[in-house]
Amino acid sequence: MEESIIFTIESWYVLVPVLLLGMVWLIIWAKRQNGNISLAQFVILISFGIYLLCVIHLVFFPIDVNIGQFANQTPWYNTINFIPILTIDVESFLLNIIMFIPLGCISHF
Repeated sequence: MEESIIFTIESWYVLVPVLLLGMVWLIIWAKRQNGNISLAQFVILISFGIYLLCVIHLVFFPIDVNIGQFANQTPWYNTINFIPILTIDVESFLLNIIMFIPLGCISHF
């Protein structure tokens, strides 16, 4: 009988190290600018980074991993919804629009 491995990857295991590395990179980058970056620009960059991490958290996590007997036998291309308009619900549609409003606002800076 085949052994099965089932576990869940929570977002904090991935996003906290990404946040820490991003903050270190941002600080190093800001120091290399020799004072040419203002406090407002620094705050906008930090808020945009936090926004991106939140979107990744909401869209991709948790990730369920099943290896072995209970693994998903369906090919990945059969799980794509090629006609999303026919199966959309209004609540998900509105929440997706609300989720990307900050991206439009930040992109104007």
